Amino acid sequence: MTWWPDRRRNDNNLTRIISFGLIGAWLILCLVIPSVFSGQTATLPRPVLHPEYNDLAQTLQALQSPILWPSHPQSVVGALVNHHLLAARYIRDTLAPLASTSVRRVILVSPNHFFAGRGWVGSIDWDFSTPFGTVRTDQAAVAALKPAGVVVGQADVFHHEHGIYNILPYIKLFFPNAMVVPVILKDGTPPQLIERVRRILDRDLGPGILVIGSFDFSHYQTSAVADQQDANSLIVLNHFQHPTVTQASVDSHEGLLLTMELVTDSGARGFRLVHHSNSGKLTGNLNSHQTTSYITGWFTR
Repeated sequence: MTWWPDRRRNDNNLTRIISFGLIGAWLILCLVIPSVFSGQTATLPRPVLHPEYNDLAQTLQALQSPILWPSHPQSVVGALVNHHLLAARYIRDTLAPLASTSVRRVILVSPNHFFAGRGWVGSIDWDFSTPFGTVRTDQAAVAALKPAGVVVGQADVFHHEHGIYNILPYIKLFFPNAMVVPVILKDGTPPQLIERVRRILDRDLGPGILVIGSFDFSHYQTSAVADQQDANSLIVLNHFQHPTVTQASVDSHEGLLLTMELVTDSGARGFRLVHHSNSGKLTGNLNSHQTTSYITGWFTR
């Protein structure tokens, strides 16, 4: 009985280990060392989030429908849009007139509909996949929010947040050079936290920055009651009555407050209505108690 066969197997294993080690070292020399000597650092691919576009057909139909939007003033600093896609055309009518390659950042404010994730206010530094291409996040602007107490990350929260992802295709189409700063707020977010977030976002407000509030208004009423509630909401919007924002019937008082404060800080002094309706009117079911209402428009200087 001889041990030579086993010794040969051990030698072969050692040879394989040495070979793989040499290959790994070669890859490091080829890929990492050149970037060091050239003054560059190796970067990882930016992570991309693929949201669940459940109602994409309504977005595509809205984009193909007749153009009905009015001319817009030149001094728009922010917009208010719905995210309920029964009225997807209202989103298009509100944002398409503002289309520009000069918009470099969109601050997109939405409710945290499902009270999901950690923290009162959330954002994410992942890019977003849309049917029209990738919307890049402004990672530096998002990172700047962390000291204010904003929780950054939690991709699963944004995967399901339709207040954000239902608006992204329109941002990609109408503001192709813009990066987005997504901000979602839970009901009950402390005013002090909203103020801290506002102060950080205020630092870069100016030309090339557009604030978009993504909100639906009256919920779970008949069409007639929704109209009555919307009348109060329009008073808040038209008169910039920030302290009375809780009188608006909207799915996020906290988000609407942050939006109105940001556009005010951008110089907005008025609100121009583009669309006002509700799901009862659009479907012809005026007595339904599942009505959602829509108020869209522009914040202007």
